[in-house]
Amino acid sequence: MAEVHRQIQNQLEEMLKSFHNELLTQLEQKVELDSRYLSAALKKYQTEQRSKGDALDKCQAELKKLRKKSQGSKNPQKYSDKELQYIDAIGSKQGELESYVSDGYKTALTEERRRFCFLVEKQCAVAKNSAAYHSKGKELLAQKLPLWQQACADPNKIPDRAVQLMQQMASSNGSILPSGLSASKSNLVISDPIPGAKPLPVPPELAPFVGSQSKLSDSYSNTLPVRKSVAPKNSYATTENKTLPRSSSMAAGLERNGRMRVKAIFSHAAGDNSTLLSFKEGDFITLLVPEARDGWHYGESEKTKMRGWFPFSYTRVLDGDGGDRLHTSLQQGKSSSTGNLLDKEDLALPPPDYGTSSRAFPAQTAGTFKQRPYSVAVPAFSQGLDDYGARAVSSGSGTLVSTV
Repeated sequence: MAEVHRQIQNQLEEMLKSFHNELLTQLEQKVELDSRYLSAALKKYQTEQRSKGDALDKCQAELKKLRKKSQGSKNPQKYSDKELQYIDAIGSKQGELESYVSDGYKTALTEERRRFCFLVEKQCAVAKNSAAYHSKGKELLAQKLPLWQQACADPNKIPDRAVQLMQQMASSNGSILPSGLSASKSNLVISDPIPGAKPLPVPPELAPFVGSQSKLSDSYSNTLPVRKSVAPKNSYATTENKTLPRSSSMAAGLERNGRMRVKAIFSHAAGDNSTLLSFKEGDFITLLVPEARDGWHYGESEKTKMRGWFPFSYTRVLDGDGGDRLHTSLQQGKSSSTGNLLDKEDLALPPPDYGTSSRAFPAQTAGTFKQRPYSVAVPAFSQGLDDYGARAVSSGSGTLVSTV
């Protein structure tokens, strides 16, 4: 379709070029030459006409004088011969003048017609090119228009060339399309699934876009977890990645003595997220905000001097004497941590809520690695795991509601 329109456009450009070269340029040159030629011809004609007119007027004046003399003379026959000569001269000059005027008029009409014919000739050449342009466009469109209409008659039909390309892609991936697909490829529509087909390989020209999309997806998934709906068969809540509001300026306004310290009981890896805090088991963290938000706290690692958000359930609050205690007092009536459930023996914990610790810390062995608990919203921390499981199962919508 683009090729057809390109040919039509080329034909149009040829027509416009012909109009410019054969008509406008020629007329400009003709007007410039004719303006000088016609001015000179008019001047010559006027001079010649004036000369012939003056000669005629002179003869008429001489004849008039001669007649006056003959009327006052006693012998009028004496001037009769001269009078006849003047009359013949006047007639001759009058004829010459009239003939000259007639010839000049004929010459003017001829010159005018020549210029009109020149203009009409150039206009005919332009019209001929215009007719060729329209004829060429009509011919091209008449040939291609039925094919275009046939190609878009069924929007759901996949072209044979696309089907062959899919077969080649499937073959290159190690799978072969069923024979029924190739047999009925003319009837294949876009909405029909392709049985046994694997994801198509990414073409090289689309690889940069796919890479940028993957990076964008990673940046979205590398955020803080929040509560998520629980399936009835599972008594543990799984979390969903979601960005929490956090600001370093909040901690800057709370710099004072007597800040609370916590001890990490699990390792935590921030991954690619610069707003999270990474630490290892046993590290001490100084809290920089008064209370946790949805199970996340903001603090500074005393070992690395790095600040960031971390799951509060991964730590235990230190008493004034340096001993560990559960941090239930900070979250009474709010979103509480299930850290005390770790004291129960034979407790099956869910898998990690996001990421892996291998990106920031070396891999730990199975004997020393501890599963990380989740921050969940329960009315009171002391109700225990059984009460929380019953609440999760009995929820009408399957979604945990925080009492914060």
